[in-house]
Amino acid sequence: MSNKYLVGKNNRISSTAKIGKYVVIGDHVVIGDNVKIGKGVIIGDYAVIGDGARISKHSVVGSHAMVLFRTYVGKRTIISSYARVSHDVFICDDVYLGRHVLVNCDTHVGSRTEINDLSTIGKNVYIGNHNDISCNTDIATDSIYIDNDIVDTY
Repeated sequence: MSNKYLVGKNNRISSTAKIGKYVVIGDHVVIGDNVKIGKGVIIGDYAVIGDGARISKHSVVGSHAMVLFRTYVGKRTIISSYARVSHDVFICDDVYLGRHVLVNCDTHVGSRTEINDLSTIGKNVYIGNHNDISCNTDIATDSIYIDNDIVDTY
């Protein structure tokens, strides 16, 4: 591990985790085995990063958020407080996940996509680039959204 990052108190960080420079890790954070955290990442208090997860540079994982095992998070992505990202999820660059969002397993989220607060994404979903999913939206399992969609609840 690099000595050029800031770590809060009462954390459990695996000795096999690789943490980049200028990373800020809050209090009571759990970081699993073989995790890679890129330069300039911010991880909030009580967050959990599961085994084998990858958090790319300049991303944010909010307080109480969970990024489970074998998940990839692209550059400049924001995972807000209390969001849950299940295992085997691929999140591209410049994505925003709002508060209390749930992204289920085997899902792809394209770049510059915004999934707003309280939304749930079913498992095995493909969401293309430049999509906007409004608050409190449920996306069914096995759904496909290509590029430039706006998904709204009525």
